[in-house]
Amino acid sequence: MAAHKEHLRVALQILRKHNLFAKRSKYIFGVNEVDYLGPIISGEGVSTDPSKVRAMLEWHVPKNVKELMGFLGLTGYYRKFIKAYGIISKPLTNLLRKNGFTWTEQATVAFKSLQAAIVKAPKQIQVAKELLAVIMAVEKWRPYLIGRHFTIGTDHFSLKYLLEQKITTPFQSKCLPKLLRLDYEVIYRKRKENTVVDSLSRITGGELLAMTVTQMRTDLL
Repeated sequence: MAAHKEHLRVALQILRKHNLFAKRSKYIFGVNEVDYLGPIISGEGVSTDPSKVRAMLEWHVPKNVKELMGFLGLTGYYRKFIKAYGIISKPLTNLLRKNGFTWTEQATVAFKSLQAAIVKAPKQIQVAKELLAVIMAVEKWRPYLIGRHFTIGTDHFSLKYLLEQKITTPFQSKCLPKLLRLDYEVIYRKRKENTVVDSLSRITGGELLAMTVTQMRTDLL
Protein backbone atom coordinates (compact mmCIF):
# COMPACT_ATOMS: atom_id res chain seq x y z
CA MET A 1 0.00 0.00 0.00
CA ALA A 2 2.85 2.38 0.80
CA ALA A 3 4.40 1.80 -2.62
CA HIS A 4 1.03 2.38 -4.27
CA LYS A 5 0.60 5.69 -2.47
CA GLU A 6 4.07 6.78 -3.56
CA HIS A 7 3.39 5.86 -7.18
CA LEU A 8 0.12 7.76 -7.05
CA ARG A 9 1.82 10.81 -5.56
CA VAL A 10 4.47 10.81 -8.30
CA ALA A 11 1.87 10.39 -11.04
CA LEU A 12 -0.23 13.27 -9.77
CA GLN A 13 2.84 15.48 -9.43
CA ILE A 14 3.74 14.80 -13.07
CA LEU A 15 0.21 15.71 -14.15
CA ARG A 16 0.39 18.98 -12.21
CA LYS A 17 3.86 19.78 -13.54
CA HIS A 18 2.70 19.49 -17.15
CA ASN A 19 -0.65 21.17 -16.51
CA LEU A 20 -2.59 17.98 -17.31
CA PHE A 21 -5.95 17.13 -15.79
CA ALA A 22 -7.78 13.91 -14.91
CA LYS A 23 -11.56 13.83 -14.64
CA ARG A 24 -12.34 13.04 -11.00
CA SER A 25 -15.48 11.05 -11.80
CA LYS A 26 -13.37 8.63 -13.86
CA TYR A 27 -11.10 7.61 -11.00
CA ILE A 28 -11.36 6.00 -7.59
CA PHE A 29 -8.54 5.52 -5.10
CA GLY A 30 -7.83 3.21 -2.19
CA VAL A 31 -10.21 0.39 -3.15
CA ASN A 32 -9.65 -3.36 -3.35
CA GLU A 33 -11.71 -3.94 -6.50
CA VAL A 34 -13.20 -2.01 -9.40
CA ASP A 35 -15.99 -2.55 -11.91
CA TYR A 36 -14.33 -2.35 -15.31
CA LEU A 37 -16.59 -2.71 -18.38
CA GLY A 38 -18.59 -5.52 -16.81
CA PRO A 39 -16.19 -7.78 -14.87
CA ILE A 40 -14.99 -7.01 -11.36
CA ILE A 41 -11.21 -6.67 -11.20
CA SER A 42 -9.29 -7.13 -7.96
CA GLY A 43 -5.89 -8.26 -6.81
CA GLU A 44 -7.13 -11.84 -7.04
CA GLY A 45 -8.12 -11.60 -10.71
CA VAL A 46 -11.32 -11.01 -12.68
CA SER A 47 -14.74 -12.08 -11.43
CA THR A 48 -18.29 -11.85 -12.69
CA ASP A 49 -20.43 -8.89 -11.71
CA PRO A 50 -23.27 -10.08 -9.42
CA SER A 51 -25.69 -7.58 -10.99
CA LYS A 52 -24.96 -8.94 -14.49
CA VAL A 53 -25.38 -12.51 -13.26
CA ARG A 54 -28.71 -11.55 -11.75
CA ALA A 55 -29.79 -10.02 -15.06
CA MET A 56 -29.03 -13.32 -16.82
CA LEU A 57 -31.03 -15.30 -14.26
CA GLU A 58 -34.02 -12.95 -14.52
CA TRP A 59 -34.02 -12.90 -18.34
CA HIS A 60 -37.37 -14.13 -19.67
CA VAL A 61 -37.55 -16.80 -22.37
CA PRO A 62 -36.81 -15.00 -25.69
CA LYS A 63 -39.82 -14.52 -27.96
CA ASN A 64 -37.91 -13.38 -31.04
CA VAL A 65 -34.44 -13.20 -32.56
CA LYS A 66 -33.71 -9.77 -31.08
CA GLU A 67 -34.36 -10.94 -27.53
CA LEU A 68 -32.33 -14.10 -28.12
CA MET A 69 -29.40 -12.07 -29.47
CA GLY A 70 -29.58 -9.95 -26.34
CA PHE A 71 -29.37 -12.98 -24.06
CA LEU A 72 -26.54 -14.56 -26.04
CA GLY A 73 -24.71 -11.24 -26.15
CA LEU A 74 -24.85 -10.93 -22.37
CA THR A 75 -23.92 -14.53 -21.58
CA GLY A 76 -21.31 -14.53 -24.33
CA TYR A 77 -19.52 -11.68 -22.62
CA TYR A 78 -18.83 -14.07 -19.74
CA ARG A 79 -18.15 -17.13 -21.90
CA LYS A 80 -14.64 -17.41 -20.45
CA PHE A 81 -16.27 -18.24 -17.14
CA ILE A 82 -18.50 -20.95 -18.63
CA LYS A 83 -16.99 -24.32 -19.54
CA ALA A 84 -18.14 -25.62 -22.97
CA TYR A 85 -20.11 -22.44 -23.61
CA GLY A 86 -20.24 -23.09 -27.37
CA ILE A 87 -21.67 -26.59 -26.92
CA ILE A 88 -24.27 -25.50 -24.39
CA SER A 89 -25.43 -22.52 -26.46
CA LYS A 90 -25.47 -24.28 -29.87
CA PRO A 91 -29.25 -24.99 -29.86
CA LEU A 92 -29.76 -21.26 -29.28
CA THR A 93 -27.26 -20.00 -31.85
CA ASN A 94 -28.91 -22.29 -34.41
CA LEU A 95 -32.09 -20.25 -33.97
CA LEU A 96 -30.29 -17.15 -35.26
CA ARG A 97 -30.24 -18.53 -38.79
CA LYS A 98 -32.47 -16.86 -41.34
CA ASN A 99 -36.08 -17.90 -40.73
CA GLY A 100 -34.79 -20.36 -38.14
CA PHE A 101 -36.39 -18.99 -34.97
CA THR A 102 -38.72 -21.70 -33.70
CA TRP A 103 -38.51 -22.15 -29.96
CA THR A 104 -38.30 -25.79 -28.94
CA GLU A 105 -37.88 -27.85 -25.80
CA GLN A 106 -34.20 -28.25 -26.74
CA ALA A 107 -33.86 -24.46 -26.81
CA THR A 108 -35.47 -24.25 -23.37
CA VAL A 109 -32.98 -26.76 -21.99
CA ALA A 110 -30.05 -24.80 -23.48
CA PHE A 111 -31.47 -21.52 -22.14
CA LYS A 112 -31.80 -22.85 -18.60
CA SER A 113 -28.41 -24.60 -18.84
CA LEU A 114 -26.67 -21.32 -19.61
CA GLN A 115 -28.40 -19.65 -16.68
CA ALA A 116 -27.29 -22.48 -14.40
CA ALA A 117 -23.75 -22.46 -15.79
CA ILE A 118 -23.20 -18.78 -15.05
CA VAL A 119 -24.20 -19.38 -11.41
CA LYS A 120 -21.72 -22.25 -11.11
CA ALA A 121 -18.99 -20.42 -13.04
CA PRO A 122 -15.64 -19.86 -11.31
CA LYS A 123 -15.81 -16.58 -9.47
CA GLN A 124 -12.44 -15.44 -10.74
CA ILE A 125 -10.15 -15.86 -13.72
CA GLN A 126 -6.68 -14.52 -14.39
CA VAL A 127 -6.59 -10.82 -15.21
CA ALA A 128 -6.62 -10.22 -19.01
CA LYS A 129 -5.14 -6.86 -20.01
CA GLU A 130 -6.31 -4.59 -22.84
CA LEU A 131 -3.58 -6.00 -25.03
CA LEU A 132 -5.39 -9.34 -25.13
CA ALA A 133 -8.25 -7.94 -27.22
CA VAL A 134 -5.80 -6.75 -29.87
CA ILE A 135 -3.93 -10.06 -29.92
CA MET A 136 -7.12 -12.09 -30.31
CA ALA A 137 -8.33 -9.94 -33.21
CA VAL A 138 -4.96 -10.06 -34.98
CA GLU A 139 -4.73 -13.84 -34.59
CA LYS A 140 -8.22 -14.28 -36.02
CA TRP A 141 -7.53 -12.18 -39.12
CA ARG A 142 -3.80 -12.93 -39.50
CA PRO A 143 -4.10 -14.59 -42.96
CA TYR A 144 -5.61 -11.35 -44.29
CA LEU A 145 -3.19 -9.03 -42.49
CA ILE A 146 0.17 -10.55 -43.38
CA GLY A 147 1.93 -8.43 -45.98
CA ARG A 148 -0.45 -5.48 -45.88
CA HIS A 149 -0.79 -2.34 -43.77
CA PHE A 150 -3.68 -2.15 -41.29
CA THR A 151 -4.80 0.00 -38.38
CA ILE A 152 -5.84 -0.86 -34.82
CA GLY A 153 -8.43 1.49 -33.34
CA THR A 154 -8.67 1.80 -29.56
CA ASP A 155 -10.10 4.11 -26.93
CA HIS A 156 -7.25 3.21 -24.55
CA PHE A 157 -4.50 5.79 -24.93
CA SER A 158 -1.76 3.47 -23.64
CA LEU A 159 -2.19 1.12 -26.59
CA LYS A 160 -1.36 3.95 -28.99
CA TYR A 161 2.26 3.46 -27.99
CA LEU A 162 2.06 -0.32 -27.96
CA LEU A 163 5.51 -0.97 -29.41
CA GLU A 164 7.12 1.54 -27.07
CA GLN A 165 5.82 -0.14 -23.93
CA LYS A 166 8.40 -1.85 -21.77
CA ILE A 167 7.78 -5.59 -21.40
CA THR A 168 7.39 -6.18 -17.68
CA THR A 169 5.19 -9.26 -17.40
CA PRO A 170 5.19 -12.84 -18.76
CA PHE A 171 1.84 -12.02 -20.39
CA GLN A 172 3.41 -9.24 -22.47
CA SER A 173 6.39 -11.44 -23.32
CA LYS A 174 3.99 -14.04 -24.72
CA CYS A 175 1.70 -11.66 -26.61
CA LEU A 176 3.86 -8.95 -28.15
CA PRO A 177 5.95 -11.31 -30.34
CA LYS A 178 2.70 -12.20 -32.14
CA LEU A 179 2.63 -8.65 -33.52
CA LEU A 180 6.15 -8.77 -34.92
CA ARG A 181 6.61 -8.56 -38.69
CA LEU A 182 3.12 -7.10 -39.08
CA ASP A 183 2.67 -3.68 -40.70
CA TYR A 184 0.21 -1.80 -38.51
CA GLU A 185 -0.42 1.43 -36.65
CA VAL A 186 -2.46 2.06 -33.53
CA ILE A 187 -4.98 4.91 -33.73
CA TYR A 188 -6.44 6.35 -30.54
CA ARG A 189 -10.07 7.48 -30.56
CA LYS A 190 -11.75 9.12 -27.61
CA ARG A 191 -14.58 7.04 -26.17
CA LYS A 192 -17.24 9.48 -27.38
CA GLU A 193 -15.89 9.08 -30.92
CA ASN A 194 -15.82 5.29 -30.70
CA THR A 195 -19.29 4.06 -31.61
CA VAL A 196 -18.50 0.38 -31.02
CA VAL A 197 -19.30 0.56 -27.33
CA ASP A 198 -19.50 -2.07 -24.66
CA SER A 199 -22.80 -3.88 -25.09
CA LEU A 200 -23.24 -4.49 -21.37
CA SER A 201 -23.60 -0.76 -20.78
CA ARG A 202 -26.55 -0.70 -23.18
CA ILE A 203 -28.76 -3.21 -21.36
CA THR A 204 -32.10 -1.57 -20.59
CA GLY A 205 -35.32 -3.26 -19.60
CA GLY A 206 -33.96 -6.73 -20.21
CA GLU A 207 -32.83 -6.08 -23.76
CA LEU A 208 -29.40 -5.75 -25.29
CA LEU A 209 -29.59 -2.70 -27.54
CA ALA A 210 -26.14 -2.77 -29.02
CA MET A 211 -23.97 -5.61 -30.28
CA THR A 212 -20.29 -5.65 -31.13
CA VAL A 213 -19.64 -5.95 -34.86
CA THR A 214 -16.42 -7.06 -36.54
CA GLN A 215 -16.03 -5.54 -39.99
CA MET A 216 -13.25 -6.54 -42.37
CA ARG A 217 -12.24 -4.29 -45.28
CA THR A 218 -9.98 -5.80 -47.92
CA ASP A 219 -9.24 -5.49 -51.62
CA LEU A 220 -8.58 -9.22 -52.02
CA LEU A 221 -11.73 -9.68 -54.10
